[in-house]
Formats: sequence, C-alpha cells, structure tokens
Amino acid sequence: TPHGVCARVFHRLPGGLEERQRRNVITPPNTQREQEGHLLVAEGRFVEGIAKVEPLTLARAGPQFATDDAYAAALRAVGDLPGAIRHLERIGEMRAHAVSHGSWQVTTWLDCRVRLAEYYVEGGRPADAARVADEARRLLAVADSDHPLLLRLERLPAVQLP
Repeated sequence: TPHGVCARVFHRLPGGLEERQRRNVITPPNTQREQEGHLLVAEGRFVEGIAKVEPLTLARAGPQFATDDAYAAALRAVGDLPGAIRHLERIGEMRAHAVSHGSWQVTTWLDCRVRLAEYYVEGGRPADAARVADEARRLLAVADSDHPLLLRLERLPAVQLP
C-alpha cells in the first residue's frame, strides 16, 4: 500500500525517488525526509525507509500519522511486528491531535488504528484487535459502506468483545 500523498503520485514510477530528483522537487528538509521515507516504503525498500522516517517519529512537531503508518508497515515488513504494534499503540493515544492540530488528520489516524487491529490479529491478540476494530467502526459509523477502512475491517476475523 502506498503511503503519503507524494508516494501516491510517484510510487507507480520505476525509481520514484530518482524522478523527484530529476524534476528538482524542492521541499523543506523534514518534509523531504518524510516524503522520501514514504516512497522508500512504497517501493519495498523498508530498511532505508525506516532510516528516513524513524527520526521524524521520535521528534514530532505535530501529528504525522501517514509517516507513522509507513513506519509501522516498514517495521512489520522487516520482521518487527512487536515494534510496529508498540508504535501504533502510542499513536492511538494521540486521538485529539487528529482533529485539533492545524490540519485534519482523522483519516490517517484512523488508518493507523485499522492497521493496529490488523497487526493485533497477526500477532495473536484477537481481543485487542476486536477492541480497536470496534472503536474504528464506531468512528466510521456514518461512512459509506464501501469506505476502504470499513472494507479492511470487514476482512478481520470476527472476535467478540469481552
């Protein structure tokens, strides 16, 4: 799955990072680092992607949930599912930032929550998966039935909340 706005444009291109350089795309240093990290993850270059975005996840100047999502996906891809889960659990605590920090970040925050539910299933934690999935479903109660996050939630195994 491509991560980030820039990755959605360039991930289909062979050598998306090289294309950005060829086009001389100029962005602020942290934004450039974030976009390059998203592209690396989208291209399957997970170790390089982690190296790019990890410093941004540690020293935040506000919500960067798309970067958090890319970071967690990269951690899982290199075999660190527990690290990906820990990271996404911390993001869950930032719910208020999704709506109150300068720009609307709800979709990317919810994407992190759905990914956490998926990783809980993968990690053998069905009760935690059910709890997080239920929260996401409640927050998506007025979404169209074919909303991509609802479709992902539908693919999770059915687990009853305790």
